Amino acid sequence: YGLTGDQEIGDFQNITFYSPTRYYGYSGLKLRNIADPTLTWQENKMLNIGVDYDLFGGKISGSVEYFKSTKSKLLSQDALPGTTGFPTITRNSGEIENSGFEFSLSAAAIHKNDFQWNIGFNLTTIKNTIKALTNDGILLSGYSDLAPTHIMKVGESVSSFWGVKYLGVDPETGDPMYLDNDEDGDVDGDDAMIIGKAFPDVFGGLTNNFKYKKFDLSIFARYSFGNDVYNLIRPVYESLGYGNDGGLFSVYANNATTVRDRWKQPGDNAEYPRASLINANFYEGSSQFVEDGSFVRIQNVNLGYTIATKRIFSSVRAYVEVQNLYVFSNYKGFDPEVSSTGGSSEFTAGIDYGAYPQARTYLIGFNFNF
Repeated sequence: YGLTGDQEIGDFQNITFYSPTRYYGYSGLKLRNIADPTLTWQENKMLNIGVDYDLFGGKISGSVEYFKSTKSKLLSQDALPGTTGFPTITRNSGEIENSGFEFSLSAAAIHKNDFQWNIGFNLTTIKNTIKALTNDGILLSGYSDLAPTHIMKVGESVSSFWGVKYLGVDPETGDPMYLDNDEDGDVDGDDAMIIGKAFPDVFGGLTNNFKYKKFDLSIFARYSFGNDVYNLIRPVYESLGYGNDGGLFSVYANNATTVRDRWKQPGDNAEYPRASLINANFYEGSSQFVEDGSFVRIQNVNLGYTIATKRIFSSVRAYVEVQNLYVFSNYKGFDPEVSSTGGSSEFTAGIDYGAYPQARTYLIGFNFNF
């Protein structure tokens, strides 16, 4: 169990300063900022309870661990009355809890003279919950030109998506259907609710190391399940012909082949609504564009060959390597793990607004052992 400072605050942020100013030709002072004198670092209370195991003479080993992390005194920007002349003040408020289990396994599956196979596996389950906030229900947006995409709400996960719930395509009219949550006869931002989360339920990795005589092969894969992606670039390439002014010239993007599965005639059970130049048959901030972001990624494959030598080097290993070889996922975008916000904030994570996918890299190298 331990208590640590989780995030450093900037210098002198707990002090209110004044700066010179002039008013109607007279010299004076004005407030440069408003500060909370009790401002301090965030606190992270961490509890770990675990068991290490070693079985069958070391052929199988690993650990099982329960963890609980409580981040308190979160740094937040609290709104101020407009009469102060400042929009916000930095304070310590709020609490977030992470809890779950970690499991790791290392196994020598096969160990013979010419062939060895070693396995490494780890799995983490995690539950992320906001326990307290100064203001409950804070709406956030991943981009300044987008409507609110996330919400911070007590009892929910960090990075919870905010939007209108999509109910599918009306088979008789081909129109999209959304939940009128407040039952006022109009679907708008007042009907928004939590429609997903970027935080995964389970994540981990699997490593397989093989060795046959002078050859060696390593395969490393990562996985994540239970996380969603807000694919907000889809309204551009799945617009179904809609233009902002109803004119053809404003349709500036071709549509993906996926829209072939659109509604065409009464009775169709289609994935996409009908095509229209006049009606926007989509609601950008809705679960219509929230997708399952679960994936299994073959992160690294390395194949090598080692030659023993008695000259300058004791041995030389030549290898070829591929990084980010392939991703198994049902996500419609390029990469379920990217984020258009750059991952700079966990509170607005999981948005794909045309984010560039991770690159696939090929390497050839040599290791010289002296």
